[in-house]
Amino acid sequence: MSSTNSEFKPQVNEVNAVIDKLTEHITNNQDRLDFLDILHQFRHTFDTSTATQAHVTIHHTIPTADARPTSVRPFYKTPQQREVLHKEVEKLLHDNVIRGSTSPWASPVILKKKPDGTYRFIVDFRRLNAVRKKDAYPQPTTEELLNRLAGHRFFTKLDLKSG
Repeated sequence: MSSTNSEFKPQVNEVNAVIDKLTEHITNNQDRLDFLDILHQFRHTFDTSTATQAHVTIHHTIPTADARPTSVRPFYKTPQQREVLHKEVEKLLHDNVIRGSTSPWASPVILKKKPDGTYRFIVDFRRLNAVRKKDAYPQPTTEELLNRLAGHRFFTKLDLKSG
């Protein structure tokens, strides 16, 4: 990757702007101040200038039983899309989000254009998912999940950017 990390460093004001945006809907002033205090305490969480990753010792496998590996040809990409794809792969390699592989399994990448003109990097795992061994435990129903949320005041979501 030819760019330097300094190009990606957000200014302190940018992180503050993100935090302010996250709390602008809170009308009770004391609740807003309490929430701001927590968000500022964990402000490093909102700094996306450098990639971070969890360090785990779990070895992940996808059970496919006796299925033969599938290798799907890459989809056609324009020269502009190939350049975007190359840069994104280089960035993911540099950030240790992905690594090289010699697996006989191969799934194609799709670049989906977002409203802002940038691309979303998507891997089409449909063929792999079709042969993977399904989990034996049942997932909770939507009704059960909503019942678990009853009585709580704050809800969060987790956006796993780039892996």
